[in-house]
Amino acid sequence: MAEENEKAVLDRKAQEHEMNELKRRIHAAAEAIRSKLLSDAENRSFESELSDLKAKAESGDKDAATEYGWNLISGFATGTPDPEGWTFLKTAADAGHPKALFQVGIAFLQGIGIPKNGEKGVGFIKRSAEAGYPKGMALYARMLKEGNGVEKNEPESVMWLKRAEEAGDPASIRNLAIALSTGDGVPQDFERATDLFQKAARAGDLDSRYWYARALAYGIGIPKDAVKAAAWSIFSEAAGDVRAGAILAGLRKTLKESEGVRANRLFVDLLKEMGPVQSQTEAADAGIPADLPEATRRQLASLFTPALQGIPECAVVLGRAYETGWQVKQDPARAFRWYFAAAQAKYPEGEYLLGFCYLNGIGVPPDPELGVFWISEGAKGGFPEAMGFFGSLLVNGKLGDEMKKDGIPFLEKAAEANDPYGTLNLGLAYLSGTVIALDREKGKALVKKAADLGSDDAASMLESLA
Repeated sequence: MAEENEKAVLDRKAQEHEMNELKRRIHAAAEAIRSKLLSDAENRSFESELSDLKAKAESGDKDAATEYGWNLISGFATGTPDPEGWTFLKTAADAGHPKALFQVGIAFLQGIGIPKNGEKGVGFIKRSAEAGYPKGMALYARMLKEGNGVEKNEPESVMWLKRAEEAGDPASIRNLAIALSTGDGVPQDFERATDLFQKAARAGDLDSRYWYARALAYGIGIPKDAVKAAAWSIFSEAAGDVRAGAILAGLRKTLKESEGVRANRLFVDLLKEMGPVQSQTEAADAGIPADLPEATRRQLASLFTPALQGIPECAVVLGRAYETGWQVKQDPARAFRWYFAAAQAKYPEGEYLLGFCYLNGIGVPPDPELGVFWISEGAKGGFPEAMGFFGSLLVNGKLGDEMKKDGIPFLEKAAEANDPYGTLNLGLAYLSGTVIALDREKGKALVKKAADLGSDDAASMLESLA
């Protein structure tokens, strides 16, 4: 009975520790959000930009009139819709400005700043399409396909979709690809569809990344290529498409280790080609247990939006939660995705954690070389655990005997920052005297410090050093 009571006390203390750590991390993330907002406020003079835009609009600049008018009637500029914007927007539309025609059409369709009028809305959307505005062509094509506000006309819908695709609208390229793959309104053509999915994916369409990965995985309109399929699946999953995760899970069953490494390298090449992953919106409460206290649920959910907006502290909190199953359902793929987002922002802790994902195959095929690279980036950025781990790799010759001495500065900085692993390994370096001048007293002191910092390995060594 006493043992059971003691276990209950320890369990409760562990839970309290987890909750306190969660609160600390949420507080740190909130401070990061606050700092970023203050920084943005200091660095961005929106009122000044709006004033310049107004001056250009009043001088007859139709591009400026379109932007300024929309800012006002949408309420973006002032927080509430301002009818003055209608004058500027309508003037630009009457002059035949393609984007202004489209935005007037949207305003009529949705009742933004003016009463809803579907007939007028469709008319302006059609005029914007005829003026060559890609989004206008894409929307008008959909209206014709669905018979929404106009008589249904699939051949004409396909014609406008093709024109939007030729104009380079990514969503239209994808929609035409879907039509070609299903034979919806056009002759079925898997090869052409897959080519368009790739074109849209490279143009930044998130949904097309998944469809192109799927085509590569199953050989739809293109020869099967498991390595390319895995790379595009990682790229798609990193943007939040859970369907890509299912493809990747299937590929991992057959991919050889060398193929997994090649897939990771190709993924990095895709990043270099197309830039940072733009994440899709993720449900704010995804994976958060319903039985948590409401305040805790709200705090966790509040991290998703700023994490998606690029605040890396929040991304790291979510990544750690998903990696460990800490207050959420464990999900290695999501952990990788959030660490990846933080690493893209050059956040040292995110770089270090992403490196560990690659080293240990957490949510991604293992790739030791990429793992060491990202850990080294975190170390160079000054994250204590990264400095301790990377310094230890160097000192212990894991990256070549000629680089052993390069690890000492990293270990020294890690010890200064009270990282247990780095402190212990610096102590061992002094005790061995192979990489740095022998100093047993300093070595013992560092091992003791590491033990005091919580290193079990250091604690077990103390007796033998006495």
